[in-house]
Amino acid sequence: MCYSAMIEADLRKLEKQFDAIVDWSSFDEAFSIRSKYPQATIPAGLDSYIIQHAETPLQKRLAKMARVHYLAEIENVSAKLKK
Repeated sequence: MCYSAMIEADLRKLEKQFDAIVDWSSFDEAFSIRSKYPQATIPAGLDSYIIQHAETPLQKRLAKMARVHYLAEIENVSAKLKK
């Protein structure tokens, strides 16, 4: 199982096992920090999960921040390859 799938499975398992809801507002700070400091990392699996399953306005904002991050990463790699 790939890392992204493991994170998604773990989040869903935890939600069911403990009858819990992920507090996405706690991820807001981490995503904001990464927006300011691109060297800050968030597991790709978490990004993938939030992009694929964004439902609330907060989740949609986090998903947008993740997409913006990856577009910038693609641009950086493309620029390096063109040199």
